[in-house]
Amino acid sequence: MARRDVICLGMLIIVPCLLGMGMFGQPTARQNVPETPKRFDATVEDLDGVTVKITHASYDGELYLPVYRGKGLVTIPFRNIRRIEFGKKQGNRREVTVSFQDETSEVFQIDENVLIVGKIPYGTYQIQAKDIHILKLVQPVSE
Repeated sequence: MARRDVICLGMLIIVPCLLGMGMFGQPTARQNVPETPKRFDATVEDLDGVTVKITHASYDGELYLPVYRGKGLVTIPFRNIRRIEFGKKQGNRREVTVSFQDETSEVFQIDENVLIVGKIPYGTYQIQAKDIHILKLVQPVSE
């Protein structure tokens, strides 16, 4: 009887872990892009060299980029960013060079799982920082 209890307990622990293994590291698919108070458009070039133009770009519904300078978290408003180049991997972070609207640039680190979302003509678009090579941001004149 005790052996059967151990097997059941083991199954209760192992089965949920096995079911979730395929989902780790991947964002869930979204049908809608979060609404933001201002509109930003972007051009995303991924690590495969594929370029996609998106509208209503955001960091998972927020209009700032969360990056790190050493141990400190820095939030950079999208309105200040012109371009972001993603560099080498460092643990679970990537080095990013942020080019600002005033033509200056700084180097930071970003978590690989930061999610950029936006709209494309035929649906929604989402990509994690770990898969981006270059991100260019533009605020449309009409907004």
